[in-house]
Amino acid sequence: MPDVLTKTFPQTEMISELSFRNVTYHYPKATRASLQSINLTVNKNRMIAVMGRTAAGKTTLLSTINGLIPHFSEGKFEGQILVQGNDTQDLSVQKLVPYVGFVMQDAETQILGLTVEKDVAFGPCNLAFPRHQIEKNVDAAIHTVQLDPYRYTSPDRLSGGEKQRLAICRRFWLWIHLYWYSMSRPRNWIRRSRIHLSHLAATKANRQTHDSIQHP
Repeated sequence: MPDVLTKTFPQTEMISELSFRNVTYHYPKATRASLQSINLTVNKNRMIAVMGRTAAGKTTLLSTINGLIPHFSEGKFEGQILVQGNDTQDLSVQKLVPYVGFVMQDAETQILGLTVEKDVAFGPCNLAFPRHQIEKNVDAAIHTVQLDPYRYTSPDRLSGGEKQRLAICRRFWLWIHLYWYSMSRPRNWIRRSRIHLSHLAATKANRQTHDSIQHP
């Protein structure tokens, strides 16, 4: 584990997985804040749904957790967000990658590999994982989302739902502490949520994760 997130705390202090402390965020030239005085504490092994209308601030909220806000987005950020007791403003997005997974709504924009296997292996290869560990993690990730028959298939040949599973799978190769999945198209929610939730919940037996699903 990167030593950037290694920290010693008194045994009497309970450290949550995620904590928002009076978080407010204004986009440039916005007439009002997209996030206003957000206070939230999330402990391990919790599944939370963040729901609201289009432009309600759901994606903005999630973007603060992996550091895209304030590190890459202009605007005024106030307050504090802690991931396992560490201030996200003190960590780069790259340093948060092994700890915060974020899958956006459009699965195709996040698929890079020529095959399902190569796409899932992209992350651990870039982080210089040992070869045997890459193979082990990729095997487990593909099996978790039930894409075994498509391991050597081009992502272009997958259905929309299979591409969404692949996008989720790309974050399963690592022992993630916080996992955020953004879903749109509420008309498909009832039909698809059973599949997506079962895949997310399946990781709980083997990983210390926090899963969140967001849809308008």
